[in-house]
Parts: sequence; C-alpha cells; structure tokens
Amino acid sequence: MLKIITGGKMFGLKSRALRLSLGAAITFTLLAGALPAQASSEFQPTATEGTKNQESGNSVSGSDALTEGLAGFTDGSPELHERLGSLIKDSAPVESGISSNEDGMTLFPDEGSSEFEMMSFAEGEAVSFEIEGSEATSLEGDAAVLETEYDDAAYMAHSTTDGGLQIAKILHSDEAEPSIAINSEVPEGYSWVLQDDGSLHLAGEPAGVKETLMVMDAPWAVDANGIKLPTSFNLDGTRIVQTIDTAGATFPVVADPSAWWWARSTATCIAQVGLLFAPGAAAAKVAKAMTKAQSIINKSAKLKKAVNALGGLKPALSKVVQFVKNKNKLTASQRANVLRMINFGVTMLDDALGIGSCVSIIKEIAKK
Repeated sequence: MLKIITGGKMFGLKSRALRLSLGAAITFTLLAGALPAQASSEFQPTATEGTKNQESGNSVSGSDALTEGLAGFTDGSPELHERLGSLIKDSAPVESGISSNEDGMTLFPDEGSSEFEMMSFAEGEAVSFEIEGSEATSLEGDAAVLETEYDDAAYMAHSTTDGGLQIAKILHSDEAEPSIAINSEVPEGYSWVLQDDGSLHLAGEPAGVKETLMVMDAPWAVDANGIKLPTSFNLDGTRIVQTIDTAGATFPVVADPSAWWWARSTATCIAQVGLLFAPGAAAAKVAKAMTKAQSIINKSAKLKKAVNALGGLKPALSKVVQFVKNKNKLTASQRANVLRMINFGVTMLDDALGIGSCVSIIKEIAKK
C-alpha cells in the first residue's frame, strides 16, 4: 500500500489505483490545476487524444463526455438523450487515468479492473467503489467504458467538474440484470446510512463528533422514452445494490448512482442555485428552466403554498442558499417552508432547475 501525502493529509491507497512504481511516500503538489506525474501504463488514453465514440464517430472529450458517450450506447433515442441532458453532470478532464482539481482527485480503474477511488484533500480521506461484474476496457474521451460478461448491459462512468463520481449502467434489453452492485471501501469509523429520501450518507463519529463525509444521491433510472423508473438502494454492510423496476419499460434503460463529497456538495448546491441568477448567455436556458419549474409548482397546491410563503420562486431559491449557508439566519417559518418546498418539490428542483444536490443537503442540515 502506498502512503500519499498531500496538503498535510496522509492517504493509504492501493498501489494499483495510482499505477505508480515509486513504492514509497509520494508528495503531490497541485499548482494551477497541475496533475500528478505517473509511470507508464497501457491503459492511459486521455481527453486530449480526441477519443472517438465507436458508435457515433463523434468526439466525446469535454464537458459532455458522458452524455455524448451514452448516445452511442442507447440507439439514438431523442427522448432519453433529452432527459439525460438534465441528469448527467459535466465531465471533468481525465489525464492518464486521473481526474484532479484543487479539492481532490478520482482515480480511474486499470484495464480489466472496475474500481474507482475518490480522494478528498480537505477531508484527508479516500473512498473506493468497485462495480461488480464489469471491467474497464477503454476511455471514451473523459468517460470510462466498462463491459460486462454479456452484451445486454454495459457501464460508463465519469468524474464531474464538482468533484463527484457518476456511474451509468445501460440496459439494452429486459434480459439485462436490473441492478447495480457496488462494493465500497470506506474509512474506519464510517458506514453507509440509508436516508428517508432514498439517498445514502457515509456517516461516522471518528473524533466523537457525528459528521457526514460523503453522499450518494437518491438513484434514478430512465427508459428510452425518457420516463423515470422506480429504483432504490439496498445495503449489505459496505456493499451497495441499486435495483431497478423495468416492468413496462422501453429499452434501452439508463440507471445511475452518483457519489459526492459532503463538503463539496454543499458548495455545489450554492453554485448551482447561483447559476440561475447569473446574467449572460445562459439567460434563455435559465428562463426556460424557471418556466418549467413554475409549471410544476402550479400543479401542486402544497408546493405552491410553500413557495408563495417564501415570496415566489426566486426569493425561495435565495432562501435555499441561506439555509445551506446558515439556516439560523432564517426565521422558523422560513425554515419550515424551505423544508416543505424540498419535500414537495423534488421533481421541480431536480428535473426543471438542475439543483437536486440541494435536497439531501438541506434534509441533513435540518437534523442538526
């Protein structure tokens, strides 16, 4: 096992993950987005090499790598691709099997393996995820492709620009196993806890203080018509299984579990809401999202009552940010209505506005 020291933190990681042959303590210095040096490896295609999607022939490097990569695996379904556009996050660049930013890094699996390792510099911790029954075969731009024993299913995964890991399973037919099994390796003193909203929190009390280290959002699954399917997590210790109800579904189906560092997720929620208020080129897209959100609000009396009590949609979103930053600066009534909006407006927040990351964060903060 290699010991990696960065930012004053020490990580114990498997040498497999880093594909480094130094066999000793290694100090990484990240300056202006610089990436750690590596020993050579056969499985090291990078975003800058312009990898092509074998099905579509289109480059899949850049922020839409996973979305575009999935297009080649899902038979060109326009309804599915439109829905995926709102569910898939932007891809972070990958160099020599590592995606890195100022907050941490994600280590992609070697060829033949299926283990992703996530490191948080701020937390000084590492968590790994191994996808059962699959093995990495290539990188499609900045997204990894993992094949299964059978042709009826495959996986793609990417590191997101906000430091998360997003895994997508493509089920080509009803013969595909409607589940995703992941073996995780977590720091000592932490364990996964299933939340009421279907998400998972990696929680523990390593220093006698209860804290959340990582979040896996409530899972989702959609069919070829863009229709969401019932799906949920089950736990067996550190083994995570996502089951998908494909009854009546039109194939192909895409299902997704995603993991995020808690501290980074909080910042992500604030940043995502902030984008809805930013002027400029995205104005038309934001206006369309707000119109869609208002339409959803108008169809739910309970949601509409909570939003109106907060002064309307935009003021309500400002209250969401304040809740995340410091809920005690809101009145008891405002806090209650933010929670009501979260409980009754998951579809509005996630599908319409793209700020689903705020849901589990606010529910967790509300418990404190």
